[in-house]
Amino acid sequence: MSKLQLPETIVISLVGPTGERLHLADVLVGLRTFVNGEYYYGTLLGLTDGTGRLAVSQKEIESRFSSDREMFPMDCRLDLTECDPAFEVFIRGGAEFNEAKRALRDNPFASAEVRSAYEKARNAALNTSAVLTTADWSAVSAELEVDLPGNVRPT
Repeated sequence: MSKLQLPETIVISLVGPTGERLHLADVLVGLRTFVNGEYYYGTLLGLTDGTGRLAVSQKEIESRFSSDREMFPMDCRLDLTECDPAFEVFIRGGAEFNEAKRALRDNPFASAEVRSAYEKARNAALNTSAVLTTADWSAVSAELEVDLPGNVRPT
């Protein structure tokens, strides 16, 4: 079975229901990995820019994992390369985002950077959304583009 090999760069673009680009800034995007189909590790990738895009490098993801592994060695026992060859890019929206933001208040392990990103994020106005990528990334070019639905919640 093949294992996770992240591309050099992942570029996330927010799209609407008909595939049009959504130019939404400050949408907080995350990444989840899996082992044997079960959730293993997740991290925040960052906030979208004014064009609704976010680029993150493989090195940034690996660096965050290394930092998290130092803090939580029992939770991060396996290397990322031991994960399934699929990963999920996601947006927490609406009530799910608001609950995660509230939970940060009581989390002594949340960094100032994470707290700041949640404060700035405009995710409450969006629906939760996720895209699972399942290709063999060893055969993909250095940059992977992911279209992530940024469906705005009805007001």
